[in-house]
Amino acid sequence: MKAKPQLSKRPRPAKDVLSRDEIDQLEDTLPTERDRLIVRVFGDCSLRLDELCSLRATDISRSGRQAHLRVEGKGGHMRDVPMGPNLLRRLDRHIARRPAQRSSDHIFLSFRRQPSGQFDALTNGGVYQVVKDAVARAGIPKRTYPHLLRHSWMT
Repeated sequence: MKAKPQLSKRPRPAKDVLSRDEIDQLEDTLPTERDRLIVRVFGDCSLRLDELCSLRATDISRSGRQAHLRVEGKGGHMRDVPMGPNLLRRLDRHIARRPAQRSSDHIFLSFRRQPSGQFDALTNGGVYQVVKDAVARAGIPKRTYPHLLRHSWMT
């Protein structure tokens, strides 16, 4: 049996990430609190796109001065993601101001009404559009997408 030669691995290029100032800039350019919160939750909690879209008001847990988002990640694994008190206050205000005619208890709802008059949960495409709009408004030249905000948090 002959040994196979091992090929050397090529180094992976470093991922382009956003600085904290660039994330703040993205948030500041958006016109609605819902959209600003989407960027802030991505930037502060490192959620995946699906995790953000599926967030419900009941996923916020409080214990004393600590607050967590309970999210279901890849493979159905549940994890608690800590969040700061400022973000918690903003989410609480946002949830309290949601329209009464909603068909779901998701935190982030679409602005469009269904023919029934109700608002549905924001879709992945809707969140992607929010991030794309923020990048255009902020004039950030980097290719920016929702998962890049997750990478930026980790870096």
